Amino acid sequence: MAFSRSLTLLFLFLTSVYSDSLKCADTQRIKYSPVNLTEALGKWNLIAGAYVNAKAAAQDKQKNFAWIKISSVDDLASYTYGSAEFGTFITSDMHNLEVSQGSDGLEFKKTGRHLIDPDSTLLTVKGMASEDCIVLTVPGGSDVGVILTCKPHKVPKSVVENFIQYAACQNYHFTNVRENPINYATTCEEVLQQDPLTDLNKIAGRWTLVAKAFSSPRSPEADENHIHGWIEITVHHRNNITITRSPTTTDVAGIEEGEYKAPEKWISKFTDEGTLLINVYETCPDELLLQASLLGTSKSILFLFSKSGTIQALEKKTFKNQALCSLHPYVSGIPAEKHKELNALTCSKIFHREPYEDRREISGRWILVAKATSYERCPCMLPDEVDGWIEFSLHGDQANVTRSPDSVDMEEVPDEHDYHNGVNWMSLNRDDRIVTLTPYKTCQRDLLILHLVKLLKPPTRTTVMLLSRTGTAPAHIKEKFKARAQCDGLRNVYGIPDDQ
Repeated sequence: MAFSRSLTLLFLFLTSVYSDSLKCADTQRIKYSPVNLTEALGKWNLIAGAYVNAKAAAQDKQKNFAWIKISSVDDLASYTYGSAEFGTFITSDMHNLEVSQGSDGLEFKKTGRHLIDPDSTLLTVKGMASEDCIVLTVPGGSDVGVILTCKPHKVPKSVVENFIQYAACQNYHFTNVRENPINYATTCEEVLQQDPLTDLNKIAGRWTLVAKAFSSPRSPEADENHIHGWIEITVHHRNNITITRSPTTTDVAGIEEGEYKAPEKWISKFTDEGTLLINVYETCPDELLLQASLLGTSKSILFLFSKSGTIQALEKKTFKNQALCSLHPYVSGIPAEKHKELNALTCSKIFHREPYEDRREISGRWILVAKATSYERCPCMLPDEVDGWIEFSLHGDQANVTRSPDSVDMEEVPDEHDYHNGVNWMSLNRDDRIVTLTPYKTCQRDLLILHLVKLLKPPTRTTVMLLSRTGTAPAHIKEKFKARAQCDGLRNVYGIPDDQ
């Protein structure tokens, strides 16, 4: 084992960029521009790292991918640093951090009187490496190295080369550049949100297996297109649950029967082989996404269950993305399908929209993410961009609707204070037009679909809007929105690039 480790470190040493061959007098011209907090906010993929020794570089090399998300609320910042190592996700969250410009860059420090070292710096953003990349220290206050993080997962070679030269002159001699980085920051995080399990009752009941994914190929004899089986979860007091499973199939064998402990964020059970850990990821109410892993081994399986025993085509595609992002690329239960147009059955499922039972849930401001229309927008506007917001205020059978005054995308919504608040819709009657607004739920509480019909003389204009409390939506929600537009016969979709 020691011999193997020595070879690994030697290989890293030889494949690293060592600064002795670089003249710092020449490379000191690579100076990154300072970064303010607004520029540092967002999600960033780890592209490359540079470290003080081979051991730290070896640890970086073990990461399949890594990312950091920086956010701020009320002048205090937070960050989440996550990585995947050997199929296991590791995240570190730091909240309520003070931010200030220091001599070495934008510094994130702990706050509070009772900390051992309230001035300790957990993270320093060194500078802007390009329009979409920043350089920062390894999160956690360690001076072990610096990392290059970018919003896209692929960047120009010159950006990486400049980073290597910059790092060498900072005495970080051992570098590791990701050969095939995954766009985790902007794609994988959206489809792999861990469920905090604050309400265990929502996972209770019987669930039918519809798909599963492995970290390594199955045997050639295994039928990859057909799987079956079920599990049943019974919730007890004190965060204990019992899992039973169908006795006549091996497809759910990765989940053992018996009693499990279910503290927040995970489910666990001691077995003869070790600790079986089950992570639960957020999904729509009809679905249950589980990752069962045996700690200390490479044994890990991703399971997708459904109450009904079926899932839509779009959910199948989402599961394939979830499998790739969780490092389980070998999928069973979803046959390879050729691309085909949405059929009547698929559209009928997409049109199964739920209105809000409590209309007060839609009160407040919503930001436009995407829209689909029966009419064409001005060609002078970029099709990938939309802009605007809408705000609802409900008072009995009356509804006030206000919108951003300067947004062309919101011109279809009349800014009025006397909409009639119906059971499932709002309507506005005028001599020259009749407007109906119908809000629908999505799987996520911070998103809604707004269906708008405007009866004019003579044309009828239809608009469907995807709105969000935060102004963003996951990629799989955008894809489902595009399918909804296609089923609605709305050919003009704005706000979603063609590659999403």
